[in-house]
Amino acid sequence: MKMIKPLVTAIAVFSAGNFALAKPQQKMDANNDGAVSVEEFKTFYAEVDRQTDKNGDGFVTTDEWSRQEMRHFAPNDTDKDGRLSMDEIMQMRLNHFKTMDKNGNGVLESEI
Repeated sequence: MKMIKPLVTAIAVFSAGNFALAKPQQKMDANNDGAVSVEEFKTFYAEVDRQTDKNGDGFVTTDEWSRQEMRHFAPNDTDKDGRLSMDEIMQMRLNHFKTMDKNGNGVLESEI
């Protein structure tokens, strides 16, 4: 699997939740086809982001957000209300997915 090392790096860079997962890239690849579709990516991060929302109110505040990723908070707070909605976080994730998907086919595979 050519994508494992770059994908692990990408996950580490853009994680906002607890990554005590042994092999997150394998957990993202739900159908075990060696690639991560946009739907697999969204499903994986939806759960990560729900766990980040410690009080379960549907928003992530700076108190809940990872200190290592704080530089990503303000630019993704599109409505500037001081918190990230699940939609704002997912849009950030999808923008990153699009950047990683070099050939634009909606799947992270050997191009990452």
